[in-house]
Amino acid sequence: MSKIKLSVCGVIMYQSKFLIVKRSETDDFLPNCWEFPGGGVEDGETITEALKREIKEEIGLDISSKYPQLIGISEEFMNEDKTERYLQLNYKIVMDTEPNMILSSEHVAFDWAETTDSRLDDFLKEIIRQVATGK
Repeated sequence: MSKIKLSVCGVIMYQSKFLIVKRSETDDFLPNCWEFPGGGVEDGETITEALKREIKEEIGLDISSKYPQLIGISEEFMNEDKTERYLQLNYKIVMDTEPNMILSSEHVAFDWAETTDSRLDDFLKEIIRQVATGK
């Protein structure tokens, strides 16, 4: 049986665009990659608590007054022998106004991307497909 790492992802939307953040080049995990904000669920923490904490930690945004909508699950194996599985719960968060963000030290940039943005890899495109279809 494979070991499972559970994480959450916030697809933050404003005016039909998606917030993406770029990881630092010195980060151990996916350096220089663009991603949606999110991260691991800690012991004793609910999924909702993890989502709120990760968004606050990574981009300084308080989403406690928002109603994140679960849009899908992403799954990948983290190693070649497939003994470590990565499950990510993806949430859509719609903003009424453009948020003021403060990046954590693990990120060096943010931007608002459209579905055709060349910085989106296949993993991110699949999450955007989940947003578009609701599954």
